[in-house]
Amino acid sequence: MEINEYLNSGILEAYILGATNKRESADVQFMQREHSRVAEEIARLEINFAQIADHGSIEPPPEVWDRIERNISELIVSPPPPPDRLGRSKGADQGFIEVQGTSNQIRVHKIWRWIFGAVFLLSKIFLFFALYFYFENKQAQQELTELKMQLEQQQKVKSAL
Repeated sequence: MEINEYLNSGILEAYILGATNKRESADVQFMQREHSRVAEEIARLEINFAQIADHGSIEPPPEVWDRIERNISELIVSPPPPPDRLGRSKGADQGFIEVQGTSNQIRVHKIWRWIFGAVFLLSKIFLFFALYFYFENKQAQQELTELKMQLEQQQKVKSAL
């Protein structure tokens, strides 16, 4: 390939814009070292592209710069506060990372333990009274049937006399 064909092929423009692959970039760099005309053309194209970029650029509105500055300031990490007298760091995070446990057991807050204990105790007391009154009622029913039988027997004895 002749040097004029190489210069007119558009590969130099693509190289300056960064649109070439590694093999093409290596070829351009080799040609730049071997031929001074290629090096001069690359320098001229870089100057032309810089001028086009400077003169053809449009100034963005001021609110765009404010938005960019806010986004950058949000990304900047503030340094941690100095430690107190005991060597502990102040601040909310204190360097701990919350990790969800893999345990399959349920953790219960201490106050709920007392509440569950009281409910359990009350249920046992109510069970005791329920059984007590059940057996009292059963015994009263038995006595009532016995008294009815005695009353019937006495009435039979009176009617027989």
